[in-house]
Amino acid sequence: MNLTTTFSKLTSVLGDRILSGFSTIPTGSDWLIGLSVLAVYTLVALLIGIWTGFLKWHFQASKLAIIKITITSFFAPALLEELFFRAIILPHPSEDVDSEKILLWSVLGLFLFIIYHPLNGFTFFPTGKETFSNLIFLTLAFLLGLACSITYLYAGSISIPVVIHWITVVVWLLFFGGIERLQLDEP
Repeated sequence: MNLTTTFSKLTSVLGDRILSGFSTIPTGSDWLIGLSVLAVYTLVALLIGIWTGFLKWHFQASKLAIIKITITSFFAPALLEELFFRAIILPHPSEDVDSEKILLWSVLGLFLFIIYHPLNGFTFFPTGKETFSNLIFLTLAFLLGLACSITYLYAGSISIPVVIHWITVVVWLLFFGGIERLQLDEP
């Protein structure tokens, strides 16, 4: 197989994965599973975050900050990261892929999701470098990535992991000191 054929096949598979992830409409039971996974993640993340002192209650009261963070967090990080780390990397449930390969791609996706954060801090988002390299943050990010991977592989829709990721980021930034940790300028 030559390079052009390989590239063509790869882009076709990736395009199909993206299309499948966006066109699969989650059912009510898919959303129920997603909410259950979010609830378990939330409980574990709060226990770890509060116990270690990483999460500290701090409500962000600025209406402009609330609007800005709620809107922008939907697109980045939630949608963009889930598009790459779930829809592109993980096989869609409609693909005929055995469970060993799904596990392999899931582990690879989680590994990339974890190392992406410190790399992002050292390159594009230097004010986040300390937080994105923090072991507790990376543990919570791993658990979030796991929750998003489970719901994506279960439902086949990118919608559920995007919502889980989005809610998690918004709550962390607005209620648990994320703005201060990332040294974000408030609007």
